Amino acid sequence: MILTYPTTMKLFLLATISILHKKAIDSTKFVEYFLSGLEHELDHLKKTIESIKDDEQFENKLIMARLNNRQVHISAYIKEHLLVTAKDLLSQYNVSLATIKET
Repeated sequence: MILTYPTTMKLFLLATISILHKKAIDSTKFVEYFLSGLEHELDHLKKTIESIKDDEQFENKLIMARLNNRQVHISAYIKEHLLVTAKDLLSQYNVSLATIKET
């Protein structure tokens, strides 16, 4: 059973309240539950990190995900032509010089 954070937090709070109501000191079951959840989350994080580090294109994908469409096109243009001028961009995108400078 995979527990999401809200479910885990709810169970954590219920276990804590239960312990407080019983005024019991022995919290072994709760600690075991908490540690098993922590172990599950760390395993999931480890798998995620391993899949990302194995993806050689991850950095490029991350950068591209942060760019707007115009920036992606300008990046491709620069890659193809190795140079771009404001005049090139003004003619291609029909925007103001101020917008080009912001890009």
